[in-house]
Amino acid sequence: MKKFITMLSAVVLCCSYSPVCVNAIEDTALVTVENSSELWKRFLKYDLRITDYNSLTDEEKDLCEFIFETELNSKDTIICERARRILDGYDVGRRATLEDTENYYDFADFSFLYGYLTDKYHYETPYLNVIPDIKHIDYDMNYNEYWLNDTGNQKILSTGEVTDYGCSNFEDAYGYVELDKDDNIITTNKIRRYSINLKTITDETFTYAVYPDNTLYVLNANEHLKSYEIPEEVNGMKVIGIKLCAFQNEGCYDVTLPESIEYIEPLAFAGCTFLESITLPENLKFIGTASFIDCNSLKNITVNCPDLICETPIFNCCDAENVFLNFRTIPSSILSVFNNIDNLTFGDDVVELGILFANSKFMKDYSYTIPETVKYINRDIASVYNDYYSEDLVVPATVEVFGAYSTPASGKYESNLLSFDGSIAVIENKCRLTSDTVISGYYGTEAHSYALTHNLKFNPLDDINYGDSNGDNVVSVADLVSLSQYLLNNVEVTWGADLTKDGMIDSFDMIPMRKMILNNK
Repeated sequence: MKKFITMLSAVVLCCSYSPVCVNAIEDTALVTVENSSELWKRFLKYDLRITDYNSLTDEEKDLCEFIFETELNSKDTIICERARRILDGYDVGRRATLEDTENYYDFADFSFLYGYLTDKYHYETPYLNVIPDIKHIDYDMNYNEYWLNDTGNQKILSTGEVTDYGCSNFEDAYGYVELDKDDNIITTNKIRRYSINLKTITDETFTYAVYPDNTLYVLNANEHLKSYEIPEEVNGMKVIGIKLCAFQNEGCYDVTLPESIEYIEPLAFAGCTFLESITLPENLKFIGTASFIDCNSLKNITVNCPDLICETPIFNCCDAENVFLNFRTIPSSILSVFNNIDNLTFGDDVVELGILFANSKFMKDYSYTIPETVKYINRDIASVYNDYYSEDLVVPATVEVFGAYSTPASGKYESNLLSFDGSIAVIENKCRLTSDTVISGYYGTEAHSYALTHNLKFNPLDDINYGDSNGDNVVSVADLVSLSQYLLNNVEVTWGADLTKDGMIDSFDMIPMRKMILNNK
């Protein structure tokens, strides 16, 4: 693995990309970990969500450095998508091959599959779910690089998925690039796309789309039933997906999905107004935009899918009563589209939540608590929906990173190296919250640090004996002396000295300390 990453880094840094001028960084030298230590630390924490770098394996450290140096030194605005997912522990699957271009119209990262909603012709042709090595965020066409080998000296360029709801241009051919051992381009040409529509097979209940790898997707239902049970296998072929709009407006009350299902495309169950409950299969890897929109009777929802990547709202306008969510990163958009939730619980695989989940109003209205497994709160839509932050944000003591960067569903990435509009800019850890936002948390934690750093009001949740600055469990003149010595000599005191409860121990705590002691006499 280490050899692979070293080779990967060498090819990318020496060949595919050229250095750029970023802030005070000279445009004549590559930016490396060694010459940009402060930026590197911010990148690790807020972008890669790594708070203990020394605990990583050598392979994981190589991945971190590869991502940092490659993204920052590129002449384009890029994301090392495949490397990031490997670092996060996702199964990235196999690489694309030249043979795949002979069987698939396009390659697509299902996590960002939107364009087929508005492009029916291309949607009806087969496309392969494969993770790109590089995403060029500021390209309109051919913005994905699918490397054909670990070194990246052979690559397919393709638009693949479209990251916006509007129409997008598709070329009739893939781009192909091959580099020599000195990283010079020796071949660049076009490969005509496979453009034959999907083949289908039919049984009594369903019509299935047959993909070139002999897997099946449910294309539509042939009978209008109250209850559907999708088989795991048909004619020796595994059923792994539900196509776009496959069950749209069906009057079913129940749908049973087999464990073989890995992909549910956008609008798959849209308008199933009688559907009462749904349990998504554990092996599900992707679920598309508005998959269950307007399922008004959907009361019970179980999403126990540890490897699921979900970037967009899927249960729009559902009056769910009981919701169980268990996958690594849960975006705020899931919470914001429910009409109401009586009981929301999380599984043990959840480690990251969107920032709306920390909103005290949502926590009260939807009756949930953030579990101890959650280590990261990302700021996924904080800059867009500031109206949500009139209430306190509650941050558990176990959260290690508050305000982590995110990859919004719009496809416009925000990271430590990229701004929302796709331009290269090394941005500080800017606060995207309104100035009157209150951070409720515990002394000495990430929440406390974040509030102090960004001049936000801090509401301590600790069980503190305020006034007891020396820790003897008695409030007396000795505590006033301890506070005075702390201000003069910086000797240690307890958080009981924070009489103003603003998260800081300073001279403003002296007056309330004196008043407390006088009142206790």
